[in-house]
Amino acid sequence: YSVNLKLPVPDLTLLAARSSGIFPVERVRRVIDGREDIKGHGGRQMPIWGVRYGQQAREYFRGEVADPEAFAEQRVRALAEYLRSLQR
Repeated sequence: YSVNLKLPVPDLTLLAARSSGIFPVERVRRVIDGREDIKGHGGRQMPIWGVRYGQQAREYFRGEVADPEAFAEQRVRALAEYLRSLQR
């Protein structure tokens, strides 16, 4: 399917380089979990991972996980750390 983006997709391996050499972990986490919009890209095509991970925890674990939001936060942190590992 086709997505019409207003701006080119950023190179995720250059996030630290574009932030004075420091990986912007908090901003990356906010974008992944949906708390921060990505300006210039029109509608949000990517899923809001914080919401999706919380829903998955509730559905999959059916009450076995004491705090689905904490589970979702852990997944978002892991994804942000993965992006940090990709930096050039």
